[in-house]
Amino acid sequence: MKILRLVAFIALGALSTIFLIWGFSVPRYQIRLQPLSWVGETLVEGAASEIDSRFLRLEFPPRLRAGDPGIIRLKLLIDEASQVAILEENRPDTHHIMAEARLELTGMQVNPAGLASQPLRPGQELDFLWQVRSSAVGIATGTVWFYMRFVPLTGGLEQVQALSAQKIEIETVHFLGLGAQTVRWLGGVGLVFSVGVGLPFLEDLLKRLWSNIRLRAGQIP
Repeated sequence: MKILRLVAFIALGALSTIFLIWGFSVPRYQIRLQPLSWVGETLVEGAASEIDSRFLRLEFPPRLRAGDPGIIRLKLLIDEASQVAILEENRPDTHHIMAEARLELTGMQVNPAGLASQPLRPGQELDFLWQVRSSAVGIATGTVWFYMRFVPLTGGLEQVQALSAQKIEIETVHFLGLGAQTVRWLGGVGLVFSVGVGLPFLEDLLKRLWSNIRLRAGQIP
């Protein structure tokens, strides 16, 4: 009977630990850097200089647990080799500049959906964030789009340029057919039960250790 309880304690503890490690492990993120450049003609003076001095940093998780959220982050950064003073000098003073981004991802929930816009000021870096989630196992494919929109201060025709379209893939996985929340719950419950099953063995082990300490200390003849 004791042997069976010991085997159950070890097996249940090991399985629960595996469940908890899988359920709480931090997702790995992939990082991409992409310089920006204006393609074609522009009607806005200084627009090419504004764009060529910047680059994009895209962060996304290639794999997520079913039911868990993931973050996709697109950052618009300034090239360290560029001089902000030159940027400000070349910046068009006849237009508002808007940085816009959109995430298209089939098979996953995306929040926020649609086009996200932020005003772009001299020397400013911008951050776009999306939360994605899926309860179904599979591979979701999509595109992270980035645009710049030039809006005339006095009204008139706007100019929009798509500057980046980065393809991404995110795989949603489960553990033995179970989602993340279920795996974490089972791992926690299993660990509690394993402690209950193994408590008598732990008590015996502590008693023996204490007896050995007292014997070595010469407290027991």
